[in-house]
Amino acid sequence: MRNTISFMMPIVFSLWTGILTASPVVVDEPAVCLQCHDDITDAMKKKTVHSALKSGKCSSCHNPHASNHASLLNVDDKSLCLNCHDDKSRENLHSVAHAPVLEGNCLFCHSPHSSDISNLLKNDIQLLCIQCHGEVNNWYDQKYIHAPVADNECQVCHDPHSSANEGLTTEKIPTLCFGCHDQGISLVSSHKGYDLSSAKCNTCHDPHASSKAGLLMPNQHAPFEEGECQSCHKSGSKSSAFELVADVKTVCLGCHSDMKEENKKMYHHNIDDDHSCINCHNPHASPTTSLLAADQKNLCLRCHFSGEKFSAKPREEYITHNHLNCSECHTPHGSNNDKYLVTVKSELCDRCHGDAHRSTHPIGEDVIDPRSGKAITCLSCHKLHGADFKPYLVQDPKMELCIQCHDK
Repeated sequence: MRNTISFMMPIVFSLWTGILTASPVVVDEPAVCLQCHDDITDAMKKKTVHSALKSGKCSSCHNPHASNHASLLNVDDKSLCLNCHDDKSRENLHSVAHAPVLEGNCLFCHSPHSSDISNLLKNDIQLLCIQCHGEVNNWYDQKYIHAPVADNECQVCHDPHSSANEGLTTEKIPTLCFGCHDQGISLVSSHKGYDLSSAKCNTCHDPHASSKAGLLMPNQHAPFEEGECQSCHKSGSKSSAFELVADVKTVCLGCHSDMKEENKKMYHHNIDDDHSCINCHNPHASPTTSLLAADQKNLCLRCHFSGEKFSAKPREEYITHNHLNCSECHTPHGSNNDKYLVTVKSELCDRCHGDAHRSTHPIGEDVIDPRSGKAITCLSCHKLHGADFKPYLVQDPKMELCIQCHDK
């Protein structure tokens, strides 16, 4: 035994010494990678090449042997880019963040290897933005188009990642606007001499395109259209630009007296708030009907389905019923029904779905839900906003939903 150990020790020592002194394997990146991935050779010929690829360091992003992530990435794709671009991490973003950035979906807009477009963009900015912002298509059909839009330069006004300003604008309005539009005599006189230093230009002008000259929004409030600013504003006011003759509610109800009845209902929407009507309406002009500040989908989502409670899914998923306007089911000003519904719940659904349960699951006052002891209604099984199962069901209809009541 002693002889065996004596014989083996020099061999083990030699092996161990060899391991300690062995030179690391030198890999010729990216040549060794391009032996198989010849498509990357073409990618490297494009105008803009990702710095990691340009330096030949494929291993900056990919593991050459094995990985738990697609494309042999070193880490998941939502985290990988932040290893270098940490200024785009959640904690470093401004208060208003572009959805793909917030979700870590860099590859929605950028190519990971190369592009013929600057900033590694996958497509021209116009085509890229249209993927999500379908309304862009309509702008190019308008008679008057804002120069940055016509030139496909969204980034002149918008930051594509995050901003401290609403709408991802690079500056606050009107500072942004005055970067191009000089506050000369002509501009002031066309605004009846009012001080524009704190104006919100986009309450009258569409920043993208319009059928009206001066990019004025097409649906205009009568006093604004007729140039009768003094109907609502004090003329020559020294204390504040565009100061109103009274508070918002009083000014609006002076003409829209029918809204006084809405204010008497059990639920009245924002009328008594400091901003009152202008929470939802633009007092000068609007691209939509009823002088709304935006289309109903975007307008209502400014307040509803926000916060931690609804953060588990994109807010757009709470839009229901094939993108019907919210006012199809809810009254925007006042209602005696919970949640501002236009009528009581069962009658509301019956307006469109009157035959839905004539030959399927019974529903009505004489059908009792064993879970609550109350009558079964549409909402016993359906959830109208943010449901996870079709058709707007609260649980999986293949099992979980039915066994809530039918457990035998």
